[in-house]
Amino acid sequence: TSNLELKKKEAELNLKDQFNQTLNGKNDEIQDLKNQVAFFKNYQMSLGSKELGENLENHVHDEIHENLIGVLPNATFGKDNDSSTGTKGDRIFKEMDGPREVLSIMFDMKDEFLIKKTDENKNYKHYYKLNKDRLKSGCEYSFLVSTLEPKNKLFSSGMTLVHDYPKMFVIRPGNVISSIITLRTFALEKLRLQKELENALAKNADAKIYA
Repeated sequence: TSNLELKKKEAELNLKDQFNQTLNGKNDEIQDLKNQVAFFKNYQMSLGSKELGENLENHVHDEIHENLIGVLPNATFGKDNDSSTGTKGDRIFKEMDGPREVLSIMFDMKDEFLIKKTDENKNYKHYYKLNKDRLKSGCEYSFLVSTLEPKNKLFSSGMTLVHDYPKMFVIRPGNVISSIITLRTFALEKLRLQKELENALAKNADAKIYA
């Protein structure tokens, strides 16, 4: 009986040792994860809003150039270099049909500041400047490409019309291409109707001349 009890105690001690080793290993893994999280937090805090915004800007630039510019030979998507009014947008999409403009969109990119939570994390804080930049550059539409307010249901559709400013939309990054295609469809129809009207007026004028 004493031998059985001794073996039982040895087995219990071995199990406890194995459990403690496993637990210590898990604790080390958890600490490593905590260290990684702390590193990324410090890294993000070291980035200003300019760097965060540029990451999103580069993503949108790549998406448009890979999926649209290659199939639309008369379209461009480049930086807004006009800061004559003191501000400028991020980029401008423009498509031409000869001398006629098909579609023009002023873009501003705002990425979610995961660490620095301020009022600047609200989409509406950026509407006024975006509209000002749109008017300055003569663009017909404006897009605020934003990851701000990720839990706000108002922006969950991916393309949200801003009622306080004309022809302005808040776009989630994943909906940029589909949003451009949607506006382009309307723009092409509008251009077709304009051409038909001009042709009709020209024919009517010719008829009056020969009458």
